[in-house]
Amino acid sequence: MKEKIIGLVITIIGITGGISSWTALNDPLKTILLIVSIIALVIGLAIIISRRFFLIPFVQRPYISLEQEIKRSNEVWFSWYSGSVKLAEGSLFENNHKYKFILTKPNSMAIHEIGKVANIGEEELNSDIIKFTNIIKSKKHEIKWFDGFIGSSMIISDPEKSIGWVRIEAFLPYIGSKFRPSIKIYKKYNETAFLRYKNLFLDLWEKGVDPT
Repeated sequence: MKEKIIGLVITIIGITGGISSWTALNDPLKTILLIVSIIALVIGLAIIISRRFFLIPFVQRPYISLEQEIKRSNEVWFSWYSGSVKLAEGSLFENNHKYKFILTKPNSMAIHEIGKVANIGEEELNSDIIKFTNIIKSKKHEIKWFDGFIGSSMIISDPEKSIGWVRIEAFLPYIGSKFRPSIKIYKKYNETAFLRYKNLFLDLWEKGVDPT
């Protein structure tokens, strides 16, 4: 937080100094002030961006390749309201990584509520979750069902290591996945937030039930 404030202050100083001296370039002193202001602006923005404190509004997230994102992970936890059968049938989960999955319990009230606002019907949701679960179990990975609304999805990489991170994708009614805001929190930069979401997953896991 301290670095964020410093970066923001330096940026404001740079902008203010630049504006105040822009109209007086014939004055050598103010010309120097303008140059210093530009340097301060660049340094301030660099500090802000390096601390992942972005002032640019979200428009549309870039494509995120799950395979590329977790290829260096040794352990990955997933909390999804549903599961992609196509993804499960592929080679992504056939390595020696340790995976845990939490999905919405089929035929639950949560499925009924998700079906109202997702671009997929209840029957298809139930079918996808059951098929995904069977494939994951056949690959000897751990999976549970949660009898409640999961909503926003969560992926946690290497939860016990300093290099861990968590990605959260906001679930919004009637909005396709590529338009949903997605944020990534690194443990080394914000351990408090990381542990909050890690504990959330563990709470869901404890309250989850083994698939039948």
